Amino acid sequence: MIPKYYRIEREYEPKLVGVKDASAQAELNRKSFVHKEKYDEYINFFLSYQGEWFYNQTRFPTLDFDFEYMKLKKTAILTDFLYFGPSFYHRYLVDRKVRETLKNFRLPPFKYYETKLYSNSEFTDEYKFFYSPSFNYDFVDFEQCHFSVGNNRTGKKHIQVQTKEQFLEIKDPVNTDKIVLKNFDLGLDYFNVLISPNPFISERLKNKFIEQKITGIRIVELDESELVINA
Repeated sequence: MIPKYYRIEREYEPKLVGVKDASAQAELNRKSFVHKEKYDEYINFFLSYQGEWFYNQTRFPTLDFDFEYMKLKKTAILTDFLYFGPSFYHRYLVDRKVRETLKNFRLPPFKYYETKLYSNSEFTDEYKFFYSPSFNYDFVDFEQCHFSVGNNRTGKKHIQVQTKEQFLEIKDPVNTDKIVLKNFDLGLDYFNVLISPNPFISERLKNKFIEQKITGIRIVELDESELVINA
């Protein structure tokens, strides 16, 4: 039996996260880093707009780093998953409650990076940066996926993609309307794939997050046509 999966999206309702305009709850501040090279290492690996940066999301950094100074915004509410910036694919700090919950589930390789989260002059080291590299394009069955360009306002146009090379040649922003994965481990309870900016979780983990009242994320039920996983 193929397990059911859900998509995790960040919570952006102001009354739940404390910030408006869907902005981050916390921000990295290079000026306040004692060792500014640690900030630069993060930016260069995860957010450098060079050809290699996108594929960095599929591996661990070769250099270790930590977040010496993460500033909580004045109105932000502390949530279990805490959205920070600047970030792209991997955007969450997680508290002890999340880390303890994840111990009982099957995840791909991951790591927690030390973080000091400041609010005014006080700080807490309760939060860690949670990073699990995304599965690369080798697990994507491009021929079976559905892609489009455009949007609901201007109109979507379906595009035919047969290979990874064809996908990478597309210049316009691409909508991934249906993701089909191949040769995939159906036992995972959490995973990221390079073709999607949002992680996926199993129904087991979804139920546990709800039971534990985990905050800071939205759990979105997927239509059967949105994500297809073949072992």
